[in-house]
Amino acid sequence: DSPVMYSRLDTCGFLAGNIYISISVFSENGRISARLVRRLLAAQLSASANFISAIGKKKYELIFYFTTPFKTVLNQNGNYGGVAHKNSAFYFMPEMTDEDDLLNELLLKTSADMMHMLSPLDFQSFLGNENFLKPQLTKNWWFLEGVNTYFGWLADIRDSVVNESDFMGALSAKVKLLHMNSKKPISNLAFITDALNDPLNKEIIRARAVLTACLLDIHLTEISAGKIGLKEAVFELNRKSSLSSASLEELLVDIAGPSITDFFHAYVDGTV
Repeated sequence: DSPVMYSRLDTCGFLAGNIYISISVFSENGRISARLVRRLLAAQLSASANFISAIGKKKYELIFYFTTPFKTVLNQNGNYGGVAHKNSAFYFMPEMTDEDDLLNELLLKTSADMMHMLSPLDFQSFLGNENFLKPQLTKNWWFLEGVNTYFGWLADIRDSVVNESDFMGALSAKVKLLHMNSKKPISNLAFITDALNDPLNKEIIRARAVLTACLLDIHLTEISAGKIGLKEAVFELNRKSSLSSASLEELLVDIAGPSITDFFHAYVDGTV
């Protein structure tokens, strides 16, 4: 979780709530600067920082490498993307001259990545696997993937980065994707592994993970009479000294009560 990029210096940063966000950029043709990235992402990053401000004073590093689209050895296969961890994230992206296109690409790649600062939502912290090149999949993959994305939406709504109509439209799109989904438990490792190896099925299984997280939030709120939602449960998990994917249901039972097992039976280990 400590990536290094050696390049011509182009950095900037800003304080969002309790979190200092540092942005470093290398752009092969000088088209994109750290200040431009900050301007385009400031609202979304601030929303995420405000959403998790209860974790206290922190620093998060965002490192970007922008390359000439499809014209160099580095990207001849079109392999763009990013990897986010608990303290930092690194992105390899195409240089785009149109700001709207660049904004959309940045939001697509960076959305909710700062949620990894919460241990229950960071793959490596949660799984205890230090091999970043071969991350382990577990039956609770849906929790880390789905809750990260779902919290990103909630953060944007609460800071008015997006409106409620946009949120409901995004949920509706996820629901439509589920009509193409295989009727297998989202905790089935073989099913998850196969789905993640196919571009279309990958989006379908991600949609299911997000919707499962949304349903879990609703269920937690209902059984606690509004006292505990998914955010409160995740922050309670974050305060625990040790986490493991195998103990997720058990930990949530401690927080919300035994009736949460009904949710896991139906929506996680079942095919509802």
